[in-house]
Amino acid sequence: YAIGSLINQHIIFKKLNVRFETNLLQQHASSIIFLVALSLSIETWPSFSAVFDTKLLLAFLYLGIVATALAWTIYFYLLREWGAVRTTSVMYIVPM
Repeated sequence: YAIGSLINQHIIFKKLNVRFETNLLQQHASSIIFLVALSLSIETWPSFSAVFDTKLLLAFLYLGIVATALAWTIYFYLLREWGAVRTTSVMYIVPM
C-alpha cells in the first residue's frame, strides 16, 4: 500500500494532469480485464441459471459499488488530502 500510494501521490497527482476519477477508472478497467482473462483460463463456466441468480447479482453489485468503488474513491481522496504516509498508516492502525 505504501509504495503504491507514494507512486500515485508523486507521479499521478503532482506531475501529470490526470484526475483521480480517471486514474480510478483505469485501474478498475485493467483489473476487470486481468480477472476475466484469468478466470476464463482457470475456472469452468457456470450454468446459465446460476449466473442470473438475484442473490448473486446483488452480491456482485454490493461488492463492486460499495466495497470497492466507494472505498477506493475515499482512499484516493485521503491520499490527495492527507498524503501517502498518513493515509497508509490508517490502514495499519485500524486493524490493531
